[in-house]
Amino acid sequence: LVLFILSISIGTLFIAWYGLTYERLPGGNSMLVRWQYWHASAKMFADHIWTGVGPGNFTNYYSLYKPAGALESVTDPHNFPLSILTQYGLLGLVGFLMMIFIPLWKITQSNMIDSAKLHEQKQKSYIINIILYIWFGLLLCRLIIFPALSMGNLAVLIYMIIRFLTPPLLIFILSLHIFFKNANFNESNNTNEIKIISTILFCGLLGVLLHNLTDYAIFEPGIYTTFWFLLAALIAINANNTNQQKKLFYNKVPGQLPKIIAAALLCVGVCIVFLNFVLIPVAKTTEKINLANKAFSYGQLDQAHALLDLAADDDKLSSYALSLNARLYLQHTEINPALSYELLQKAQDCLKHAIERNNASYKNYEELSQVYVNLWVAAPEEEKDEWLNKAFDTAVQAKDRYRGSGRLHFNLAQIADRLEKNDIAIEHYQKAIEIEDQYRKQFRLMYPDIIAMVSRLGEDKYQYSIKQIALLSSQNSN
Repeated sequence: LVLFILSISIGTLFIAWYGLTYERLPGGNSMLVRWQYWHASAKMFADHIWTGVGPGNFTNYYSLYKPAGALESVTDPHNFPLSILTQYGLLGLVGFLMMIFIPLWKITQSNMIDSAKLHEQKQKSYIINIILYIWFGLLLCRLIIFPALSMGNLAVLIYMIIRFLTPPLLIFILSLHIFFKNANFNESNNTNEIKIISTILFCGLLGVLLHNLTDYAIFEPGIYTTFWFLLAALIAINANNTNQQKKLFYNKVPGQLPKIIAAALLCVGVCIVFLNFVLIPVAKTTEKINLANKAFSYGQLDQAHALLDLAADDDKLSSYALSLNARLYLQHTEINPALSYELLQKAQDCLKHAIERNNASYKNYEELSQVYVNLWVAAPEEEKDEWLNKAFDTAVQAKDRYRGSGRLHFNLAQIADRLEKNDIAIEHYQKAIEIEDQYRKQFRLMYPDIIAMVSRLGEDKYQYSIKQIALLSSQNSN
């Protein structure tokens, strides 16, 4: 087992190293982009060592650290230690590893499969039945959480039940089978079987952790549920019964009743907090956003905006409903140009509130800058300079949050051009071209067999930037 683990680890490291040399090795290109994720994540962690950037905020901060020529923007660094370090900091990683390795360390420190310490046990604890009911309850909750399960289409409903409910149910049944099969440990016959099952579970846990050094699957609900269940099963089948006279927990229920009640109350309290501050706000917001999208598609614009206002109030930590509402206001101006000035000001208010909730995302600043540009076009002559200067300041803040975006540099250069800030315009047109060149170089490296170049900035904007640099440079020289 040790030799197998070492060989896999050394092989993985070799492939990673060889892939980073940009050779045409299968997986080498993948390791190149992985290295970009990890390098940017390391810089992010260095700036937020202890507590990270916050859970779920990786995608908002990654744009600040990613290489300019990187082809991809990701929501996770594809490495579970780095994912935890960037979002929860060093304290979070220590806590996560303690949850895994302290139980495993206790298992290895005790003589858990000594047949002399295993005793016959044929009764099944009522605790297992409670766990079973809770598990089925959680499975049924998916019928409420996933909107697709309530669409009314029978075929879709059957597919979603098979897709989302069957795999975890089968895993649970298999786990129960393993548990009950080993609940009655025979001193002479089951020792080797326990060793085999323990080895399999340990290798499974180790395999998941090794795999997730270059992937992010461990944070998907199905994967992490299975992971923690494997760890629990490993601990359970190696329960250390050092005293033959020691009674199991369910035989000590009367004496343990106060502790059981306290634990139950704590669980209920945690569930209430989770429901009130996490699940219910997100569920209510998601429902209203879906209704708003339908209303907008049917041309019920006022109703769509009203629903998105309510959605923003339901989940006060999320900026998504506010950003979406602003985008709908922008589309609304195209449908009803006569109200464009009023609608654009409402979009401005939505985006300002969105920025208050999420100051790290460049997208809200980029969209707000575009709103100001549109207001500059629609405003009376005496207000035009004010809106264009606001557009410039906001575009600078968007660029500062995503320095590697050629599009943001191009937008900023155009606004500076309109304000006759020629030097600033030239600087950012040049930066847009530089980033696009870096992107094209990496695209060729990643996809050498593709003849047609895929441009991120766009060929029209690329050529326009070159022409404007020449034009503005000549104006400065004159």
